[in-house]
Amino acid sequence: TIHSKILSIIGDDALQVQVILFDLDATSDYNSDNMRIEVVMGCARIVFLNWFVTSVLAFLDNFQAAQQRIKDASAAAAEAAKNNVVEAYTQATRMKLNIKVKAPIIIIPVDSRSLKAVAMDFGHLSITNNFRDIPTENQHGPAVIDEMKIELKDMKLAKVEVSHVESSAESFSRYGSEDVSYGLVPDQGAVLSPTSFTLIMKRNLSSGWYRDHPDMDISGRLKAVELNFIATDYSVIMQILSKNMTEGQDEFKKPAKIEKSPTSPQGRDNLG
Repeated sequence: TIHSKILSIIGDDALQVQVILFDLDATSDYNSDNMRIEVVMGCARIVFLNWFVTSVLAFLDNFQAAQQRIKDASAAAAEAAKNNVVEAYTQATRMKLNIKVKAPIIIIPVDSRSLKAVAMDFGHLSITNNFRDIPTENQHGPAVIDEMKIELKDMKLAKVEVSHVESSAESFSRYGSEDVSYGLVPDQGAVLSPTSFTLIMKRNLSSGWYRDHPDMDISGRLKAVELNFIATDYSVIMQILSKNMTEGQDEFKKPAKIEKSPTSPQGRDNLG
C-alpha cells in the first residue's frame, strides 16, 4: 500500500479533557452544578482500507482467548456506564457540558495503491448545555430543566485526488521511495455541499414529581442539503465498492477449523 498513515491527527492536540467535581455544600453561594466537563478534540484523519482492516482482524484471530476477554470487559464497561447514566438521571445530577470536537475526516481510496478517493469531512461538533430553574410551590423546590444543544456544522463529501510527493531522506517511508501527502486536492466540485444541523434536547431532571414538562423534549433543524452527483462520482464510488471493499479477502482467509470426530472404546475394539 502507498497509504502508510492510516490514522493521524491534524494539529498539535489530539484530546483535552477537564473534569471538575464541585462540593455543593461549600460552593452553594456561587455554584449549583455537581460537575463541569470540558472536552476539546482535534481532527483525526482516517484512511479506510479494507485490506488493512482485514489484516488486523486476521492477526487478532490468533488471540481468541484475549478477544473473548476484551468482549467481556467491553460488555461489563457498557453495563457500568449504563448504570451510571441511570443513577445520574435519577438523582438529577447537574453536569455542565462544553464539548467541542473537530469531527474526523475519513478518506476512502479506490484501493491501497490508488490516489483517487472519496473524502468524508464530518465538520465540527459542539455540545453545550444550560440549566433552567422553574419556580414551583412544591416542597422539593424549583424544578430543573437541562437544555442541551448539539450542533454539527459543515459536514461535506467530495471526490478528491490525494497528493503524491517524492520522499526525502528525512521522511523515508518503508513502503517505498514514494510518499503520500494528505493535503487533499478536490476533484471538481463537492458531492455534498457543506451541511449543518442542530438538535435541541430538553431533559426534565425533576420528572419524579414535576409533571408540567415532559421527561424529554427533542427538536431539530436541518438546513438545505445540496447534492451534486455526476457520472465520474458514480464511477469512483463503484470502483471503491469493487476494489477497496474486497481487497484482502483472498490474502487473509481465515483458516478452516478442523473438527475432531469423537472416538469411543467400542470403535477401537472394532478396529482391532
